[in-house]
Amino acid sequence: MIWATTQHYADFATQVEAVTGATLQDAAFFEQTVDNVQRMIIEGIRVR
Repeated sequence: MIWATTQHYADFATQVEAVTGATLQDAAFFEQTVDNVQRMIIEGIRVR
């Protein structure tokens, strides 16, 4: 999951920018992206 998520941003940076209008160089977008990835991973491994 971690590898796939980071690889997505590495491979599809142009598409991400086209859809969102932002890049990971934008501090606010980077922070939001980190928060979202962390939430997906934590919620994915959380005991239910």
